[in-house]
Amino acid sequence: MGLLGFIVIAFILLISGCTQVENITEDKIVLCEHDSDCIIVPYSHCCGSTKRAINKEYLEEYNAHPDWQKFDDPKTCSVIGGCMRDLEVNSTVCDFNKCRLDYSGIN
Repeated sequence: MGLLGFIVIAFILLISGCTQVENITEDKIVLCEHDSDCIIVPYSHCCGSTKRAINKEYLEEYNAHPDWQKFDDPKTCSVIGGCMRDLEVNSTVCDFNKCRLDYSGIN
């Protein structure tokens, strides 16, 4: 292997060491700094919720994880009862650095 081959391999090793893949978990997708960070996504919760607020930066990751798009644990669902009606909700807020559905103005 000549000098050029060595330089190419060294460059590849340098680049691969510099790139880190962020481990995104479900609890991270709701983190925010501003209201504009948040969006509404479809959600299926056993209490009746049909929407969820997440950070728009993680939409692709959310769509890639069907298990994040629902909550249906039978034990928990049996004691929860009903959730607030969210059909009229059409905005989000960043509240204490977490995206939340904005229920203000909903009767």
